[in-house]
Amino acid sequence: MIRLEGFHGTRPDRVGSILSEGFKPSVCTKEKQHWLGDGVYFFEKEADAANWVRTYNRSVILCSVINVEEDKLFDLIDDYSHYGIFETVAARIMKEKGKHNLSIDRDNKIDGYVINFICNKVCRLDVIKAGFPFQSSILKEYKNDYGFPVSRLQKIQVQYCVRNSDCIADIKEKVS
Repeated sequence: MIRLEGFHGTRPDRVGSILSEGFKPSVCTKEKQHWLGDGVYFFEKEADAANWVRTYNRSVILCSVINVEEDKLFDLIDDYSHYGIFETVAARIMKEKGKHNLSIDRDNKIDGYVINFICNKVCRLDVIKAGFPFQSSILKEYKNDYGFPVSRLQKIQVQYCVRNSDCIADIKEKVS
């Protein structure tokens, strides 16, 4: 059993129901694909959740323990074989994109669709772990001067998408 800690940002009016009834998973639609597919989203670091809360005018961070069996964790950061599965399935879906009726644009990528496909058609997974790179906000402004980023280094924001809510335990409100 792997034990993870995750931080979830939400609105104050949702805290009571989450604490009493648990989280309600978000579900992808044709119009809106979530980054890691259907599920409840957590950040690995509290600071990332706090930043997200500020971005979307939400003000509460919940901390949870996420318990997952090793074979039910799809780790796209540390397990190259998992990333290989993702790439293989994504390439197959892209070759048959008309059959899948995908909506791909600046905001909607194939990631969530591919992960849902893997979880629904290949194997049942409980938690997806992935990292998302972000350019330095301070150095970002120099991209205009040079036409490209001036640094290769990026902050990696780790997120968990919990597909099986039975994995979520010990939900607590973080007090700042």
